[in-house]
Amino acid sequence: MGLASDKVRLSNYSEQWNELFHKEKVELENLLGNQVPIIHVGSTSIPQMQVAKPVIDIAVGVFDMQQMIEIKKILLDKGYFHNPSAGSDDRLFFAKGNQENRLFNIHVEMIGGTSWSNHVDFKRIMSENPEYIVRYCELKKKLAAEFPNDRKKYTQGKAAFIQEVLELKHI
Repeated sequence: MGLASDKVRLSNYSEQWNELFHKEKVELENLLGNQVPIIHVGSTSIPQMQVAKPVIDIAVGVFDMQQMIEIKKILLDKGYFHNPSAGSDDRLFFAKGNQENRLFNIHVEMIGGTSWSNHVDFKRIMSENPEYIVRYCELKKKLAAEFPNDRKKYTQGKAAFIQEVLELKHI
């Protein structure tokens, strides 16, 4: 479990991913309180997904910028790594674990913002469309073989497919 921050390695789906999410969710609730939604997102959150990077993605929803600033301070104080270049106007990105073995990606996102909606919609659409899961797994395997030491190119290679899936929310 876990992965170096710049590497790409896929693992077969594991029930352990859901268990790890729930343990980290409890830790986050203890730090942040129960007033924010904390959800499991990304490939490890979809049981039908055959393969995924062995890193758990978690979205923490916030209602305003003040709450986002408060959560940022709490996570920094508890040793989470903040990567400002991986964020956006409505999202802060944190990682847990050292650079050689990242276990969790924490996305602090504005509820109703683009990042939050994309995470929620992608998971829902993929779960409802097994044919997209098959295509996505094949794409991920191809990209992982092509870019095992370049997470940025691997992620860029998935962008068009992810956009295609997200466009289904309007149908």
